[in-house]
Amino acid sequence: MTGAIPPIVAYKIPSIMHVELEKVYHPFFTAPVMTYNDTAESKLHAWTEMIMRVAKNKTMINTGA
Repeated sequence: MTGAIPPIVAYKIPSIMHVELEKVYHPFFTAPVMTYNDTAESKLHAWTEMIMRVAKNKTMINTGA
């Protein structure tokens, strides 16, 4: 593995990536991964979903929920 994938796996970093790349590394991911395809709408949706998910998890951690 090269590039950003090793730190994403090692440090359990939520990430956003193309659906084809996610298919290759799917068994290794230890954190949430949002995927997009070749459209701008898909990429915007993936970013929006990840931002909301991370914000929700941060809120739950801060409130002890």
